[in-house]
Amino acid sequence: MKTRITLAITTIGLSLHLMGQNVVTRNDTVSVVHGSDTLKLAWASGINVAHISEIDLNLDGKMDLFIFEPNNELNDETGDKILPFINTGGSGIGYRYAPEYRAEFVNKGVILEGMTMLRDYNCDGKMDIFTHDIRDRVTVYKNTSTTSLTFKLVTKALKTDTSALPPNFFHSGEIYWNWEDMISITDIDSDGDLDILTIDYSGSFVEYHKNMSMEKYGNCDSLVFELKNTCWGYFAEDFGTITLDTCNPYGNVTNPEIKGKGSSGGSSKGAKHSNTSLMAIDLDGDGDKDLISGDGLRNFLYAYINGGDKDSSKITSYVLKYPAAKPADMIVYGIPSYVDVNHDNKKDLIVSPRYDLYKDYNSVWLYKNTGSTSNPAFAFETESFLQGEMIDVGYKSKPVFFDYNQDSLLDLVVGNYGYFKNFAVQYNDYSSQLALYENVGSLQAPAFKLVDLDFAGLSTINLNVAKNKPSYGLHPTFGDLDGDGDEDLILGDYRGKLHYFTNNPVNGKANFTLDTPEFLSIAGVESTPQLFDLDDDGKLDLLVGESEGSFNYFRNESNGSLKFTLLDDSLGNINVREWWDWTGNSVPYFYRDDSLNTVRMLAGTKLGRIQLYDSIVVGDTLRQKFHLVEYSYQNMYDGIYSSISGGDLNNDGSLDFVLGNRSGGVTLFTSEDSIYIPGISEQKFTNLSSKLYPNPAGDEITIVIDGADGETLDYHIFNSMGQGMSLTRGSSNHRINVSSLKNGIYFVRIENKNRSISITERFVKVN
Repeated sequence: MKTRITLAITTIGLSLHLMGQNVVTRNDTVSVVHGSDTLKLAWASGINVAHISEIDLNLDGKMDLFIFEPNNELNDETGDKILPFINTGGSGIGYRYAPEYRAEFVNKGVILEGMTMLRDYNCDGKMDIFTHDIRDRVTVYKNTSTTSLTFKLVTKALKTDTSALPPNFFHSGEIYWNWEDMISITDIDSDGDLDILTIDYSGSFVEYHKNMSMEKYGNCDSLVFELKNTCWGYFAEDFGTITLDTCNPYGNVTNPEIKGKGSSGGSSKGAKHSNTSLMAIDLDGDGDKDLISGDGLRNFLYAYINGGDKDSSKITSYVLKYPAAKPADMIVYGIPSYVDVNHDNKKDLIVSPRYDLYKDYNSVWLYKNTGSTSNPAFAFETESFLQGEMIDVGYKSKPVFFDYNQDSLLDLVVGNYGYFKNFAVQYNDYSSQLALYENVGSLQAPAFKLVDLDFAGLSTINLNVAKNKPSYGLHPTFGDLDGDGDEDLILGDYRGKLHYFTNNPVNGKANFTLDTPEFLSIAGVESTPQLFDLDDDGKLDLLVGESEGSFNYFRNESNGSLKFTLLDDSLGNINVREWWDWTGNSVPYFYRDDSLNTVRMLAGTKLGRIQLYDSIVVGDTLRQKFHLVEYSYQNMYDGIYSSISGGDLNNDGSLDFVLGNRSGGVTLFTSEDSIYIPGISEQKFTNLSSKLYPNPAGDEITIVIDGADGETLDYHIFNSMGQGMSLTRGSSNHRINVSSLKNGIYFVRIENKNRSISITERFVKVN
């Protein structure tokens, strides 16, 4: 192989310029197969919670999907996730993940601080935004789209006229939206404008806020509300107990517009609670609104049947578990959505939990409407609407590349915090596993197939020694630690422990055996390890992120037996934690960038942004502060609790990335132009050329550097993951024994002492 060498310049200005030239793009074209099915949305980042609305995202006249996944840890818009899906047309369910439309919401002045739904309040055919704000108010943005998607703030707090309330009844005059509730926005009285049902302050009664737009202006383009009933339906729900024919003990408005027939109110006083979802729809085709509701004290939805009419609502019966044929079990209370997902002009029922801490897979239940929108009949279809077409491993995915079968193709291993199993007061119980996806494509065209959801059987291995039970929060890293030519496994877990597995391949496929559980630990929790030769001594060191946000450096000091020594628990003097937060959840991915003659690190973070650091001087890491180059590298984002790893997936000499996140999915990013590969990016010099032969190689390779006569050169071989395999020293005409290397793609970095010469060659090892 001939390689032309040109002059390299290493100024800081050029470093920043090169960063601007490196292009990282999403890649959803790499196929992924589960069984006999090719996933249609494989790289769509996963879903734990799906609150679904309709909207025309690309303005083609067809309704697309807006999925809002609220976060219950960060009480502002930084933790919530938007998943846009474009309607691909035709009959049946067909959508394309379109994360580019996320920016149309978050980068154009729209602030979504909590529960969000889209409704067309002004009858212009465009879906407007109704969202909860941090003061428990209803904020509204008007859809002003013409040639592109745009929104305009209408009000930060919807007002309601409460003048008809009795004097002793306190009300703020703003429509109340508790942050844990889902309100209902629909036309309750069938007059053409949107009304609102919301849970009152006690958490027991339903308030009816009538939109007076039609009455006042003869059209539906305004948001003018009056509180018309403090106990719509004349029923109460108090901590799981339903009482019919009752009303708010604090009283009602004068002459409530929708009053229960034969009801004069009641005296029941409910204790204050929240966690309630409301969706008003006509379930029985009689022209009035019934109610589907979820509650934090029960797993299932209730259906409340309105025995009155649109002008005199009264709940007269209810179904305790709805839909009756197969109730939607959400562990905690469910949020119903009513949208047409299969394009048959009939709205379907979708149910998903309010929180993802209790149900994180099979958590988007679809009930197909076999009736009509005005008189629905719901037939269960699937527990994993859209989810089933994705890589989705439950809660907090942690993907890495690893060639498990030694065929020179990078396979994909996805760790996770776990699949939810059981609810517990202090810590929920999870089953943490590694999912193995074999690369069944080629060097230039990767393709993955699910081989094992519990690779290495980790769900049954008792890594928690003290409790004699499996651990969870498993984060894998691979590398040859015992010098036998295959890659071993180190696992981090939620307790901050690190576990060592040796690899004893069977028929060329990785076969892991637990060698030492808890062989290392960090001071913090949620250890996220990476094996990387940081000090360039030919041994893989151990770099470990953690919940607190810093990085730990364990140097490999093995000499016959495996030994790591903690040298620094605050490597680089950096922390990815935000100034206002207690945790940062750091995940390291170190790599060598020979184009800049340096080591760099990409870091996953709690907020999901991928941070880029440089100024990492090999061998001197204890006395330096890493330099933050980019706070949000290439806008690589698909949810909070990001995890990142990389490798040359398509054999183009560029580094490709896989990202994990809280929702349990995986996102693939591929690189173009002069993207970094550990020890691979070609550093070129004038008047020099290099040649490596034979290629493919068997037991030995020869490298000749023309124009470097008299130089003493280091020849460092790396695998496609950037892990050092051997280091030898020789002249410009040098032979290297590679008989011990397994089949695969390798890179040779050639440098002189002062690194004024730095060249990279690539070869393929075959038996």
